[in-house]
Amino acid sequence: MKITALEEYGLRCLVQLARHHSEDRPVAISEIAKAEGLSIQYVGKIMHELRRAGLINSLRGIHGGFVLAKAPQEISIADIFETMGGETPEHVCSKFSGNQTQCVHLGGCSIRSVWSFVMGQVSSVLKRISLADLIASESSCSSKLNEQHTQFETNKLPVYPAATEGAAK
Repeated sequence: MKITALEEYGLRCLVQLARHHSEDRPVAISEIAKAEGLSIQYVGKIMHELRRAGLINSLRGIHGGFVLAKAPQEISIADIFETMGGETPEHVCSKFSGNQTQCVHLGGCSIRSVWSFVMGQVSSVLKRISLADLIASESSCSSKLNEQHTQFETNKLPVYPAATEGAAK
């Protein structure tokens, strides 16, 4: 899994909005840009994508800006990454298919179960960490991740059926 700059900055912009959520006031693009060290134009592009996805609302006027569309605890990191074009675990095999539309090893691949398991665990963690967790404190977020680690240790690798003779070569 590769986290793009757009995903990282989308997350950071939403963290800024989450920090101001309790103040019940919109946050201007210029304020977010300054806090994150980004250009106003780039933050504008990010906010447009987040608004289009329904994660934020925009308010017009002299005291306008952006607010979260939901409470911080209802928005997960996975929601944000998916909005910003992030990969989901299902895309692992199709990404490395070469010139084919699907992987040549689809019928029997010992690597698939590993990548599927890893991506599933990453996805699970990202779905369980919310903006509220991120703004609480670093130690609070670490505690939640430690809970995830304990659960990770109890999970098993998925089992795929063995390839049949003549399967995709």
